[in-house]
Amino acid sequence: DTFQFYKFELEEEFLHDEFQFRFVSTAGLTSMNDTWHLDYVVLDQTEPDATFQDMAFSHLPTDILGRYSSMPWWQFEDFAEEEIAGSIDYTIYNHFAMNAQAVDSEVTHMGIQMGTTTDLGEPFSVLESPETIAPGEHLQQERVIPSGTNLASDMLAAYEGTTDVLEVERMYTLVPNISQVGIEDVLRNDTVRLSTVFDNYYAYDDGSAEAALRANIGHEVALGFTANVNDSLRAVQFHFPRIGPQSPNSLFNLKIYIGELSANAEPAYERNLIKPFFVDLVLDSLQGFTTYLLRNNDGSLAPLFIPAGDFYIAWEQASSNESRVHVGLDYNSPDAQPYQFFNNNVDWFSIQTPASLMIRPVMDQSMPFETKVDELQELTDWMQVYPNPAKNQLHFELKQGNNVDYKVELMTVSGQLVHSNRLTNTIDISDLSQGMYFVKVTQLESNTVLTQRLVVVK
Repeated sequence: DTFQFYKFELEEEFLHDEFQFRFVSTAGLTSMNDTWHLDYVVLDQTEPDATFQDMAFSHLPTDILGRYSSMPWWQFEDFAEEEIAGSIDYTIYNHFAMNAQAVDSEVTHMGIQMGTTTDLGEPFSVLESPETIAPGEHLQQERVIPSGTNLASDMLAAYEGTTDVLEVERMYTLVPNISQVGIEDVLRNDTVRLSTVFDNYYAYDDGSAEAALRANIGHEVALGFTANVNDSLRAVQFHFPRIGPQSPNSLFNLKIYIGELSANAEPAYERNLIKPFFVDLVLDSLQGFTTYLLRNNDGSLAPLFIPAGDFYIAWEQASSNESRVHVGLDYNSPDAQPYQFFNNNVDWFSIQTPASLMIRPVMDQSMPFETKVDELQELTDWMQVYPNPAKNQLHFELKQGNNVDYKVELMTVSGQLVHSNRLTNTIDISDLSQGMYFVKVTQLESNTVLTQRLVVVK
């Protein structure tokens, strides 16, 4: 992580009390590769260079949990020792022009619930012993948490059986052996606060997306979780980042798998043809989550029993590759990597990207609020498509409009177009190979697209 140093001489006309600094950059819309990070902006009457009097955390250290960033308290309290991480990771950067040491450091914990704070556990040092850091160098280490900190036991003693939302704040502080007088504005870099929330959901991410993941049509992506005790899955939350042009025809299928994730695994729950919804359309936030309650086809609620063990939240790309759904990726939370998989219609494979998909299962008996999303019509609202499975011919029986109002396309699960034309009552599919296809119908006047699966047999 190398930062570049730049200096600019200000003209005399800018030297006044109302001076303000603004940074503007131009970037592409197809990825996060053009992101700029401004670390320090310093006004200096002397000849500046890349060094100054500061020692700082240059990466976020780790919070209290070993696997998740948030989880339900009732899934935690009887498994606290297993869920709390046994070590911390930290990275410190020396901005001084000389060797420096962090001669004093501390990690403390505080519980926050309903406005009341409680000190938890015994403080311990970030570094086991002071280490010399050369100018412009990082010190990156793993620190085993010393025995006797009593964090787990203090949390259980203070909050046993609680049903209210609990936040546990971990605070890191460090003090270098060289005076930092005169730069009080940057001393906040010497203190990092991280919050772990115990509410009704699991999360790996920190709530902010640095990138996004998308899949080809018919492919699935899954994120795994583990229930320590029997529970009920009520809803699933997705973060949809604003990356690239947004297609109004994007669709995905939501699936829940319980137990082993294998090539022959059948979903315990499936909801098809869901539209992604961007919460910034109704809230002043680019980092919000869209909540989808688990429902049956008739719209009634369908909470899913989750036995103690593994379960997976998966989404399947249901619209064409030109209308792919993007799901947020958090690069600050790599612990999710071993639990992320994709299926290319053959088998499940591990995703090697060291980042967390921003998908959160919502648990418990209480009913979460659902993001108000206008659900897409089913293709059966327009027409009947039969038979399915089909062998030689596929028939269309309109319920509204005329054939000239619609365009129909057939695509393989890999997105290959095998038929495209105005709608007719019958399509000859005798030359198609056996397998699964997607029937994509476009209402030409409104440009609305509806999709349905089709199985071809021979």
